[in-house]
Amino acid sequence: MLRNLSLKSTRQFSGVRCQSTLPSLTNLNASWNTLSTEEKQAVYTGIVERQKLNWNELSLEEKRAAYFISFGSHGPRKALVEEGGNTKVFVGVVASLAATAALYFGIRSFAAPPPQTMSKEWQEASTEYMREQNSNPISGVSSEGYKDLPDYLVDWIANTKSTIQHHTLDLSYDNYNADYILTQLLPHHLIKDGTPSGFTQTGHLAHFNLKPEFNTYKHLIGQVILDKNQNIDTVVNKLDTIDNQFRVFPMELLAGSPNYIVTTKESDSVFTFDFSKVYWNSRLSTEHSRIINLFKPFQVVADVMAGVGPFAIPSGRNSTRFLANDLNPDSFHWLKHNIKQNKVDSFVRPSNLDGREFIKSAHKSLKSNPFPETTPILTQKQQKELKRSVTQFPTHPPQDYIDHYVMNLPATAIEFLDAFKPTYTEIQQQNKHNQQALSLTRPMVHVHCFSKAEDKQLATAEICERATNALDHPITPDIDDYNLHHVRSVAPNKEMYCLSFRIPQFV
Repeated sequence: MLRNLSLKSTRQFSGVRCQSTLPSLTNLNASWNTLSTEEKQAVYTGIVERQKLNWNELSLEEKRAAYFISFGSHGPRKALVEEGGNTKVFVGVVASLAATAALYFGIRSFAAPPPQTMSKEWQEASTEYMREQNSNPISGVSSEGYKDLPDYLVDWIANTKSTIQHHTLDLSYDNYNADYILTQLLPHHLIKDGTPSGFTQTGHLAHFNLKPEFNTYKHLIGQVILDKNQNIDTVVNKLDTIDNQFRVFPMELLAGSPNYIVTTKESDSVFTFDFSKVYWNSRLSTEHSRIINLFKPFQVVADVMAGVGPFAIPSGRNSTRFLANDLNPDSFHWLKHNIKQNKVDSFVRPSNLDGREFIKSAHKSLKSNPFPETTPILTQKQQKELKRSVTQFPTHPPQDYIDHYVMNLPATAIEFLDAFKPTYTEIQQQNKHNQQALSLTRPMVHVHCFSKAEDKQLATAEICERATNALDHPITPDIDDYNLHHVRSVAPNKEMYCLSFRIPQFV
């Protein structure tokens, strides 16, 4: 505290002493020129000393005097303007510009003369000359690779200021796809309409239907397809049309292992079978799904030509009860295998009967042994929800009548309609006094067939006539629940249809 009082007293004393010895600082800028040299020096020295103190302690006149002495024309920061200085600056600038101009024109005199014209013709001629010389547009160095480039690529290189670099790239058989390889290997007159690289795949097996003109090269084609598809182990070729009652076509091995037992997926179901001994067509998957969606849970469906179960297995997984029949012993074997594999034993019953025999006996068999009371097949999520629930999942009572018949044998299925009239005439006769029971004896029939008709109108007339003759009862678009669905085009003048209708009331 004593130190602060002493310092404050010293500052006050110094300030008083400076003010007492300095000339008047009031309006110093006006009175400066009237002061003698000694007085000016005294003011300058005094102000310098005063500025060493706290600036806030200086009076307003002292601050103004300090600014005037520092920045006035007489102070240490006065402008260094000598007499004639502006003239010297002007002369120097003019001399520099003159020297620069002389240097520019001197260098320019040694340059090549400017082009006489920059017309479009001149530019095109220059471009053509550069191309003829194989000149790189960037470096100007001729390049053998540059002359082989197309014009659009030459222009792109020039516009993007790119350069050409040469690399060696070794391409082998592994770098090309099957279509390109077959294009290079097969005679051009055979592949005008495209290479025979299209096939139907079932599991690990690729199935071709090669035209006769490719017979000489069929094993080559098979090997290329085998090499270029990692998930294919066997390649076969269909030799002839289906001409036997089991719908099995003769085929030959083109490449790979002779392993014809395949596993494939369709409609969320897994199917395993011997491709060489049963009928399977992956192109019918859409039609399979369409028919399956017609069935409701717990209805009873009789499939006269069930094959390995493309209708029965997915329907069983949807809790539809199925009587699945096929005459082919191999189809029957794999049908049973697929029933177990997909865990639909309680919903699908297999049989190995002739189609007509099955139609005549299915209703009686169901009457004597109806499907028992069952619960639907549940998904894993539904099973978990059921375990957490205190209520039981509802069951469905037994059923002893058939709701739908499926007949998927397009070549001859319509002919099997002759088994329905005697069978259902007898059934309806037994229930004619019970209208409710009688209505249950009129199931839907879905029969697949081929037609050579050019359009659907002609096909309708043809198919209805064939169905009428087989059933011995009029089948027209006016009957109950009639529908004629176009399935697909099999070949020129060969269309596949599905005729659906409800069994007429015969009594």
